[in-house]
Amino acid sequence: MLLFGAGWAFAVHFFGAIYGSELLAIALLPTLKPLRLIETNADLRRVLTAYGLILLGLVVADFANATAFNLALKGWANPILAGVSLIFVTMALGKDPVANVKYYLFASFLANLVLGNGAYSVTGVSGGDNSWADIAENENLLKVRVVPFLMPLLALSIFHLRKRWRLAAQLIGLATAGFLFSYDARSAGLVAFAMTLAVTVFRRPRQIHAKQLFSILGVGLIGGYLAYAGYVYYSLNYNSDGHNATQLSLVKNPYNPVMLLGIGRPEWLVAPDVLAEKPILGYGSWAEDKDQRFALIRAILTDTVDIYNATSGERHYWIPTHSVVLTSWIWGGLIGLFGALLLVATLLRLTVKALNARPEALVFITYFATGLLWDLFFSPLQSLRLTAPIALGFLIAVADSYSPRAPRSTRDLPP
Repeated sequence: MLLFGAGWAFAVHFFGAIYGSELLAIALLPTLKPLRLIETNADLRRVLTAYGLILLGLVVADFANATAFNLALKGWANPILAGVSLIFVTMALGKDPVANVKYYLFASFLANLVLGNGAYSVTGVSGGDNSWADIAENENLLKVRVVPFLMPLLALSIFHLRKRWRLAAQLIGLATAGFLFSYDARSAGLVAFAMTLAVTVFRRPRQIHAKQLFSILGVGLIGGYLAYAGYVYYSLNYNSDGHNATQLSLVKNPYNPVMLLGIGRPEWLVAPDVLAEKPILGYGSWAEDKDQRFALIRAILTDTVDIYNATSGERHYWIPTHSVVLTSWIWGGLIGLFGALLLVATLLRLTVKALNARPEALVFITYFATGLLWDLFFSPLQSLRLTAPIALGFLIAVADSYSPRAPRSTRDLPP
């Protein structure tokens, strides 16, 4: 797990980027005899079925739309490599996933701190060569240079402090969440807040039931909204020149978080126009916005028409998606959508199952489940490869490692 955690800092190009962690999984998986794991683990089969539906939707849509072969391969690579990495992670975490995932988180922290995140280097927005002064002035640089190493460090810190130094864990979590929200890193801030809330509500590890979970979610939503209201007030009154205030100024009611999501993720607002044309089969992988209609709609919604007019003749536009669920539908039609929705449902089911199997793993379960749930709705399809394998693999291994109804199907590997 040390190598898998550090491998995301490296990438090679072959019809797109393939990361070091994926190469490790591809190389070692055939030696691990994964078929037995697939046969005995229903949760893993359910996730692989979801990946298979997303892949099938892409294949059908790509043939129907005559997608260029290189673009089709880049689209298909997401569910295929996600499946390979998922099986490898589930087996590598073994019978003690809580202990073994610490190696992954530590390696991820160290590699991202020293080398930067490979995913952002590939897209050309890595902050690896920027000074800390540059990062402090640029919210996007903070997201790509600091957040990737800060979040695994925070998860490890809260996990180890939660028993003897609970107050310290809570203060560190709240301070980190506030810092991230102030720099517009909302998804990471949400995960930090969720971990803090988890160790606050659950003072002692225990099994929970669905009714209790809904009650806790209700309390979390109320607390989360109060924190959001404070974030809005701070941004508008004390950081009026920041990116947060700029986005909030576009919203009719900035204290409505749904409206802010619409501005922060305008792809969801553009989606009805996009899907109205090809709702059944979809547009295929890396669908091009040929006449730039959808890009213009997005620019109007985000008040960036001036930027669009200045660059529209120089840029190549893809149909805006930025969501695993949305991309699965726009690229892969209804088949892809069914696969994505199955993935969401499986994630929720696995979260409850893992909490009941290993309540003491609450911090890590919250860390992975909250982050992945956000990614499924508000991050690109590449999240299937980048964040889903470790998150789902950990939840599957935790749920399976102490299941009373079936023998453990995971296998020990050295960390």
